Amino acid sequence: MPEEEISTMSITQAIHRGKHLYPEKPALVCGDRTVNYGEVHDLVSRGAAVLQSLDSSPAARVGILSLNSDRAILAFHAAIWAGRVPNYLNIRWAAFELSQSIDDFEPSVLMVDDAFLEVGREMLKRCDSVKSLIYIGEQPAAPEKTLHWVGSIAAAAPLVDSAVGNDEMAFLNYTGGTTGKSKGVIHTHNTHMAALMTCMAEGFFQRGTCAMVTPLFHISGIAVSNASLMMGNTLYMLPAFDPGKFLQLVQNAAIEYTFIVPTMIKMVLDHPEFSSFDIASWEYITYGASSIDEALLLRAREQLPGVSFMQIYGQTEGLPASLMFDADHREAGFASGRTRSAGIPPLGMELKIIDVNGASLPRGEVGEICMRGPSLMKGYLNMPVQSAAALQDGWLHTGDAGYVNEDDFLYIVDRIKDMIISGGENVYSAEVENALARHQAVQSCAVVGLPHEKWGEVVHADVVLCPSASTTEEALITHCREYIAGYKLPKSISFVEAIPLTPVGKVDKVKIRQKYSER
Repeated sequence: MPEEEISTMSITQAIHRGKHLYPEKPALVCGDRTVNYGEVHDLVSRGAAVLQSLDSSPAARVGILSLNSDRAILAFHAAIWAGRVPNYLNIRWAAFELSQSIDDFEPSVLMVDDAFLEVGREMLKRCDSVKSLIYIGEQPAAPEKTLHWVGSIAAAAPLVDSAVGNDEMAFLNYTGGTTGKSKGVIHTHNTHMAALMTCMAEGFFQRGTCAMVTPLFHISGIAVSNASLMMGNTLYMLPAFDPGKFLQLVQNAAIEYTFIVPTMIKMVLDHPEFSSFDIASWEYITYGASSIDEALLLRAREQLPGVSFMQIYGQTEGLPASLMFDADHREAGFASGRTRSAGIPPLGMELKIIDVNGASLPRGEVGEICMRGPSLMKGYLNMPVQSAAALQDGWLHTGDAGYVNEDDFLYIVDRIKDMIISGGENVYSAEVENALARHQAVQSCAVVGLPHEKWGEVVHADVVLCPSASTTEEALITHCREYIAGYKLPKSISFVEAIPLTPVGKVDKVKIRQKYSER
C-alpha cells in the first residue's frame, strides 16, 4: 500500500504531516539530543520495521518502561506505525504490579531505558508473553539480554505505514489502580484523535515551545506528546519532574507552555531560587489531575503574572470532560466562586448528574458525574463486566460526585467512594479540605472518613503546616465552623509531614485510610 494511503483518523498522520510541512524544525529535545520532524518520520518508520521483524503477528503488543524521553515517544509511534498496540507502563509500580499489567495485555516486546533495565530483565523472566527486550537507553552497546534500539534502527529499512486507524485499538493506558487491580483502558485512533482535536479547538497546545513534565504513562503525558507532534511544536522533555530543573529548562529553552499538576505548581513556586530564574517566556499553564485551591492559585497569579491558566478535568477513560478558562481564574472567578469549579463542557462533550438509580438530577444537586462524547474509551481490556458498568447507553460513569450550577459550571465534590457518611449525612471531603485550606497555617490537607461505632464514619483530616507556622487541632476546627456545617467538621486532625500522592499527583486516600486502620 502506498505510504500516502493512511487512515484519515490515524495517530501516525502527525508524523507524515511533520515530514512534509516542517522537516527541519526541532520536534523532540531530550538533554543534548534534538530530533527534527524529518528525522521523526525516518526513525519511526525504521523502528516499525524492527518491531515487525521481532513479531509479525498482527495482534502484537509492545510495552514501554521508561522515563520521559524522545526514544520512548518514538518507540510508541513506531509500534502504531507497525500496526502494534503500545502501552507506556507505569514506572512507579512495584514489580508485582508491573507483572500483573504485562500478563494482562501480553506484549511480546518490552522496551526499557537505563533506569528500568534490571526491572525489564525481571519481567522477561516473570512474564511468559515477553520474548524480546529492547534497550532504549544511553549506552552505546546493547546490555546483556537486550537488543539495541538505536543500532537496530540504523540497520533497518523504512517500513511503509501499516495504515491502521479509525476504530482500531491504538494504545492501552492503565488506570492508577489505587482501588484494586488496575484496568487497561482501550483507546482507538478515533477516540484519541477526537480528544486531541477537542483540546486544540479549545486553545490547547498553541505555543511553539512546550515542556513535558508529567510522566508518559499518564493520559496527560500521552495527550501532550501526541498533540505537540500534531501541532508542529517543539517538545522539551524532563526525564522526571524536578522544580529546579524545570525552571532551568523554562529559562534556557524559552518554554511557553506546559501541562502540570497543582502539586508541581506549588513545588515550583516554593523553590528557594525561584526569583533568580528568567521565566518571562512562560505564557500558558494547563493543569489537571486535581483542582487547585484558591490560596495556591492566588500565589501563582502573583508570582507568575504573565501566565494564563486553564484547568482540564477528565479521566483516562475520557478526556476532556470540562475546561475552565483563564478568565475564570481571575478576579471575577474568585468573586463568583468559579475558581472552585472544573469549568464547562468543551465542544463535543455532554455532562449529566445522576442519582443512585440513574435518574438525572436538577442543577445544584450532587450526584455521579457522567459524560458522553467521541473521546470516550471503548472499554477495559479483558474486563467485560467493568466495561459494561462504566459505559451505559453511551455515557461514561466517572465515579466522581459533583453538581452543575445554573451557568453550566461543573463542581466536583468528591470521588463517590471517598464520600463520608456520618450519622446518615453525606460529607464531601472536598468541602472540608477547602475550608481547612483557607487557614493561613495550612500548606496542604487531605480528608477521609474513619470508622466509628456510633456514627458509622467520622471526618478526619491529615494536615501539613506551612514552614514555621503553628496552630492546634482545636483552632483549625473552630476556623472551619465559619465555612461548613457542624456535622461536616473534622472530629480529629493529625499534623503530618507530607500527604501521600498517587503516581500522577493525586492524594492517595486509600493509603491514608489504611494507615489509620492498621492502628
